[in-house]
Amino acid sequence: SLGSLQMEISFDPQILTLKAVKAGTLARNAMVDSSSPSAGRVRIGLVTASGLSGDGDIVTLVFSSTGKAGPSSLVVENVDASDTDLHDLVVSAAPGQFAGVGSQSSGPVLSFRQ
Repeated sequence: SLGSLQMEISFDPQILTLKAVKAGTLARNAMVDSSSPSAGRVRIGLVTASGLSGDGDIVTLVFSSTGKAGPSSLVVENVDASDTDLHDLVVSAAPGQFAGVGSQSSGPVLSFRQ
C-alpha cells in the first residue's frame, strides 16, 4: 500500500489560480502538505503510516478561473512514491484536463505498482 508520495502538478496560470490542496477521500487520515514554488506549479507531499490502497481521490486541488477562456492540462511530474515499508513504487500518471468554466473537467490519474 502507498505510504508516501511526492509529486508536482503543473497547470496554465493564465487559465487557473490554485486556491487550496486538500487530502482526498482515500487519504483522509494521511498528512498532506503542499507548496507553490512558482505560478502554474504545485508541489504535494503525502505520508501515512497505515498505507493507502484501493481506488479514490488522494488529493483534491481547488482552483478558480482567472476569467481567461480556454483549457488547461493538469500534468503530474517528478513523482516519487513508496510503500509503508519504504520500498519504491512504480507510478503511472495520466494528465487531467480543465476544459473551461461550465465544462466537464477531469483530474490526473495515478496508478502504483511494486
